[in-house]
Amino acid sequence: MSSTLPDKNGVEPLQYKENWPAARQRLLAFWEHEIIDRVCVGISAPREKRVLLPESPDIEFQQTDPDLHQARLHAEFGNRYYGGESLPISGTHLGYAFFGGKPAFERGASGYGITDYMFVDPVIEDWQRTPYRFDANSKWCRRFLEITRREYAESHGKYLSTLGAVLAPTDVLGLLRGYGPLCFDMFDNPEQVRQALRELRRAYRWAWGWFHDLSDADRNGSEIVSMWGPGRNVCLSCDFSCLIGPELYREFVMPEMEELTRWFDHSFYHLDGEDALQHIPALLELEHLDGIQFNPGHRDAHYPVTRWLPLFKQIQDAGKLVQLSASHEEVETVLEVLGPRGVFISTGAESIEAAETLLRNAERWSCRQPLRQ
Repeated sequence: MSSTLPDKNGVEPLQYKENWPAARQRLLAFWEHEIIDRVCVGISAPREKRVLLPESPDIEFQQTDPDLHQARLHAEFGNRYYGGESLPISGTHLGYAFFGGKPAFERGASGYGITDYMFVDPVIEDWQRTPYRFDANSKWCRRFLEITRREYAESHGKYLSTLGAVLAPTDVLGLLRGYGPLCFDMFDNPEQVRQALRELRRAYRWAWGWFHDLSDADRNGSEIVSMWGPGRNVCLSCDFSCLIGPELYREFVMPEMEELTRWFDHSFYHLDGEDALQHIPALLELEHLDGIQFNPGHRDAHYPVTRWLPLFKQIQDAGKLVQLSASHEEVETVLEVLGPRGVFISTGAESIEAAETLLRNAERWSCRQPLRQ
């Protein structure tokens, strides 16, 4: 049943996502807080036959050359099995430089092996001499749009495409000004901060409007926090919020969230780290925010998902959708507490067979009544 659900709109399978029509139907039900046959589960697994990703010794070239970028995307998508509602979605790190920062490229070790990193050096040194102005004709903005346009053109019938690494306005301002100076600016230069945030919100809407027009999101839908939904969608976030308290959050960040959640058809908020949980009450007040994803962060990665189930239940009880990450072994526990409706579970498996077994089990677990709290 997991691969044969009919699609009323005649949507065809994708090269890297053969069960895309069925996954799309389950996701449509998810946005309505309903299910078809089971909870939405995004589960991926490595394929037995894998190829090495093409590389260049020049880190900037590897990050910015459209041909190499496409070759790496196809290799990466071909190496993985996208089970359930897991999706092959393209994106480029160049979004960090879209708003005018100075990009810097580095290569180093990570938990995933050798990884390329892109950073943005601050450019707002003094509010009087360097007030923020968005320039759609800047070198890095044009390069980012070029790669994104190429990604979308290449995606037809193969994978899904979105804007990569386009941060929400307050996080962008933190990069352009520096997180430390921005904290002081909220006390010493509040009007300059508000003016810059208004300009960044305008640029943010311009970027997403450009892409949603390019991809005909009104008809095709669009990606949102590694999922898909109908219409024009966005994942909002504010990692900078870990450095400020609830009063400053309501003063400087909430106007951004209220405006943008109204502007898009669907919105999720990516809550990153335990220090950001202080802003949950404000977020749950956002009428047009559809859902919240919480990532405990690296320092809390060893905790089981059960530690955070009361938080997800609080979000759920406020009428919001939930997206969470759980280990393969924790999925049943999540469903026992939260139930299957309005929940998206991201997980992984060691093999395709293990992934398919979990999906079959999830269908059975989704029939149970959640435990009373």
